Amino acid sequence: MILLTGATNFIGRAVLQVLRRADLPVRILLEPSSESPDLPAGVAADVSVASLSDERSVRSALVGISQVIHIGNGYYSSDPEKIWQESKGTRVLAQSAQAASVSRFVYLSHLGADRMSAYPELRAKAEGEGAIRMSGVPFTIVRSGLVYGAGDSFTSILVALIRRVPFVTMLPGNPETLAQPLWVQELAVAVQWILEDEKMADRAIEIGGPEFLSLREMAFLVQQQLRKRSFLLPLSPPVLKFITPLFTPWLLGQDGGEFWIDYFAVNRTTELDAMPRLLGIQPSRMGDCLNYLEHYR
Repeated sequence: MILLTGATNFIGRAVLQVLRRADLPVRILLEPSSESPDLPAGVAADVSVASLSDERSVRSALVGISQVIHIGNGYYSSDPEKIWQESKGTRVLAQSAQAASVSRFVYLSHLGADRMSAYPELRAKAEGEGAIRMSGVPFTIVRSGLVYGAGDSFTSILVALIRRVPFVTMLPGNPETLAQPLWVQELAVAVQWILEDEKMADRAIEIGGPEFLSLREMAFLVQQQLRKRSFLLPLSPPVLKFITPLFTPWLLGQDGGEFWIDYFAVNRTTELDAMPRLLGIQPSRMGDCLNYLEHYR
């Protein structure tokens, strides 16, 4: 059986659906919460409620588990407490997986994860990677490019800006900064294949989409999909750092915008042929996968 964390975020939901379509047995690890979990409708899975900060409950959740997929809850977060809680939780989960004789641990990280990074999310991901390597569990670390899809916190912010702020769409920093967008459904399939491929054990791989796109180009693709045009206005990171905590909750009803200011500070790319070469998957171009935006409120 597979233990999946982060099944309530947009990447975890996609991974859960792919695993269940393949008829693989899955147990979801849910953090204790007073809110109802946002899980895909009609997808059957075991559920274990456990906090990653509680080693005893994590070990209980790992009973009968042979493989772990750790998506986590802090993906694309701007909350420092949440970021470092996940880093500590990754260490607890990896150590508990070793004690439970788990045969494979797949961890979703970011391109640019580095303990010396200037950005907290990337430092935390690197700390998580280190904890997994030190645990002794056979692992695969997947450093992905920018992941987009229904329910994400990147295209949803662009949609909100385009629809709710007339005439102008604000972009963080240099609009020519490059990313390598990867559709969430193809990342989910990649995670499943990595889990089943023994040659991927004890490796860290970097994957992304089939094209390098600037922030300006991605914003233009979203505008095209929505059939709305506005002037793309680059703003300096200090200005955006000041207005984002107030602006993003108004747009989305939640936090999450500050991460992207850091993310687009530098290029986030890897080799264009990584997905076909490593996994035999030909990823889709971003412009071909944005139909979901038409249904965003």
